Amino acid sequence: MCDTIFQRSYRKIHAMKNNLNSKPTNDYHEKASLYSHHQIEGTLKIAYKALETLLTKYKIIGEKTLDFGCGSGRSTRYLKNKVVCVEGADINQDMLALAHESDPFARYNKIENNHISARNAQFDFVFSSLVLFELSSLFEMQAVFKEIHRVMQFNGFFISIVVAEDFYQHDWVSIATDFPENKNPKSGDKVRIKIKEINLELNDYYWTREDYQKAAQMAGLSLIESVMPKADKQDGVFWLSEVDFSPYLVLVMKKTMALKAINEVASDRNMAQIPELGYLREVERSSVIISRAVLGNQYSGDRCEFSELELLMGKGNKSKFHKLISSEKFKFIEGKDLVLHVIEATTGEYQRVLLGEEEERAVKEFTVPTNSWIAEEFIAQEGYALVSARTSPGFHPDDTREATKEELIKKVGDQKEALDVIERIYAEAEVVSSAVQCVSPS
Repeated sequence: MCDTIFQRSYRKIHAMKNNLNSKPTNDYHEKASLYSHHQIEGTLKIAYKALETLLTKYKIIGEKTLDFGCGSGRSTRYLKNKVVCVEGADINQDMLALAHESDPFARYNKIENNHISARNAQFDFVFSSLVLFELSSLFEMQAVFKEIHRVMQFNGFFISIVVAEDFYQHDWVSIATDFPENKNPKSGDKVRIKIKEINLELNDYYWTREDYQKAAQMAGLSLIESVMPKADKQDGVFWLSEVDFSPYLVLVMKKTMALKAINEVASDRNMAQIPELGYLREVERSSVIISRAVLGNQYSGDRCEFSELELLMGKGNKSKFHKLISSEKFKFIEGKDLVLHVIEATTGEYQRVLLGEEEERAVKEFTVPTNSWIAEEFIAQEGYALVSARTSPGFHPDDTREATKEELIKKVGDQKEALDVIERIYAEAEVVSSAVQCVSPS
């Protein structure tokens, strides 16, 4: 007898862990109030003067603008006089509280786990000031760029102010850089600065223009211009290095590219290709073991406490209806919406669940009722859906079974939508399965 698709998958997937929830580079819980007094003056004003020129050059009116990493709202308040509508977002609740205090009528949202509380393609302009160099790895930077890509409209603009590559080698009117960490840094190295006006030291990470461009390209953003502004001698300011060297790098990007192809995503995440289904990998498996005596006789043996898989599906990918003994919780990660067809175990009631964030009725998490039948289906004509599925107790191939078409038809009765789904999935599965050999247990 042929194994189920998940039993075949179980023999191929590799364990791998990626943690995007890295600790903040600077503890703004302690420094938020002090940092909020840092104004757009001195050295920083050079970058914002360049920003104004770029807004005019590219005719950016910002009907819907996001200030990503807004901090205490300094840049958000600045943008209110330059664009039509702007809202801020930041990871630090203390900073957001100060932003609300300074501008109670503005909208500010907290960024949770690199996720922006916004719809797909909501903003025509995204701005970030002195944010990207707080990211500790290119992997994390790419994740941030992907999220910015998600909330940007096609052909929308993203402008980011970061420091120039030789920033840490010079002394500036507003910033001191004479620290041991700053001697010949390489990509990813920690560096340190001090904001003179408020006597505040901060740690950052050193990244090059090429680093930013590479991470952006991987996320579907194209770098169309980079500006390195210098100070004007006629400004009436006693500049230090600002006249001869540019302290800042202003990056101008556009959303002109689609996200990477599904096979590239699978390769990056070391996922195994599974016929019909797409790609799978196991990302976590608990070391805690629960005995069969505790679990019950429905299990064939001991199980780990929980396990988590990632599922990547693209055009034409779907699964037959199957069910697990264990509880299963799906979480949307990125991409297009994924359809979950669910048939309740006892009543046979059919439910069509959209897992994702493209449509208003879509949900980002869904727990499949125990012993219910479920089939995953990617219905978009392009792109992909990346989701996770966490089972408790942990997944084991003995705990899953595929349904026959006949038993499902009997279970759903006269529910027309359910009958249509069953007919379609099993008709298409018969065509695919004729070309797929069953894998014998190893």
